[in-house]
Amino acid sequence: MRARTAFNLIDDKHRIDNCYILDSSSIGQLIMTKAISTQATAITRVWTLNASLNRALEAELGNIHGIGLTEYMVLMHLNKAPEQTMRRIDLADAVCRTASGVTRMLLPMEKIGLVQRKSNPRDARVSLVTMTRGGNQTFKDASVTMDAKSEYLLRQLSDKRVEQLLGLLDELSGE
Repeated sequence: MRARTAFNLIDDKHRIDNCYILDSSSIGQLIMTKAISTQATAITRVWTLNASLNRALEAELGNIHGIGLTEYMVLMHLNKAPEQTMRRIDLADAVCRTASGVTRMLLPMEKIGLVQRKSNPRDARVSLVTMTRGGNQTFKDASVTMDAKSEYLLRQLSDKRVEQLLGLLDELSGE
């Protein structure tokens, strides 16, 4: 029998069990897999929270500034870089994208004047990306929105808990 639909059930300990509804002749018959580990539960909850935060931030940044969260992250990394310039491959690593993925993402950003490509005077094989004045202004404006929305999304956490969260995230990312 083939599974037609997959969904998750949360039990009283917040553990996720995968459940499947089988073909139409046996709707209602469920096969429950063994409860996943605490670590896997943590990862799935982080993923779900990430998706939710992404959606909220994308909507706010898009509606107000015309950029998405990933574009904001590109501008943030360029803003921190010396001379607001980075190698394309380093930028791809910084935003967790492939080199080709970041190239596709940069094309519309370049068209609307947020970034520009430059050649590397030391190595013609290396392409550089730099933030334009328009990109700098968009980043500054979007940062106000990002700060306000972030404060709203984390409003139920005290400053101490936010610091603890940052510590856990640093630990998980190896920083």
